[in-house]
Amino acid sequence: MGIIEGHLAGGVLILPDRELYHFLTQRIGNYKELAPYFPVYRRLKDMGGFLAVYAVSHDATSDKTPLIPKGLDGNSLKRRSLTE
Repeated sequence: MGIIEGHLAGGVLILPDRELYHFLTQRIGNYKELAPYFPVYRRLKDMGGFLAVYAVSHDATSDKTPLIPKGLDGNSLKRRSLTE
């Protein structure tokens, strides 16, 4: 919206790829989910703005490294109560 309204010249969106997404503790979008919107984002250059999108991943995983436990705060409490 900032680009469309002329408040920003551009921005960078950094997203996890599908493999890294599995290890994250919060619900966030990933590259594959947002790819259908890229034609809309391409129109920003006609407005004099730009949006760069980068997908990041991890190098490796290990069964010896403990996972970060998922929290019970915020929306996770709501989700947990719905499944119990």
